[in-house]
Amino acid sequence: MLTSAAATARLLGLAGATSLFFAERRVQTAGLSVTGVVGLTCIPIWVYDARMARAATTADAFNAVAEPRRRAILDVLAGGERPVNDLVRALGLGQPQVSKHLRVLREVGAVEVRDQGRQRLYRVNGHALKPIHDWVKDYERTWADRFDELDTVLEELKDKERADGDSG
Repeated sequence: MLTSAAATARLLGLAGATSLFFAERRVQTAGLSVTGVVGLTCIPIWVYDARMARAATTADAFNAVAEPRRRAILDVLAGGERPVNDLVRALGLGQPQVSKHLRVLREVGAVEVRDQGRQRLYRVNGHALKPIHDWVKDYERTWADRFDELDTVLEELKDKERADGDSG
């Protein structure tokens, strides 16, 4: 019989080790019947909860723009240079959050900064985003072909609907 790992861990005072497995076995020897623990396996919970290691957000532009707020910052900056305070107002985020995301975008080269008096102006660096464009470009042809096929099917359905309406 398997005993609840959490209950057993609690009994042994091992609250953090939630992956304990005990096997209870009834042993009969010389007319005596004894039930006891015959085996114990302790496996740290993180072994089961391990996830694939993530690449650092500053590794490349792909990882940096994976975060939706960073994409929103790039969308705002696509309209031209902006100081941090303009980005804060446009995005509705706190200044520390915007600055943190700008730092990541700056580290991968997706955003450039220049000082103008007491302000720092940020702008998109399209060259750093080119690898993303090149990757998506390959899929663009596929999407265009599929949309062309969809247009053909829709036209056929419209023609059929018109023909059914004329004859009915």
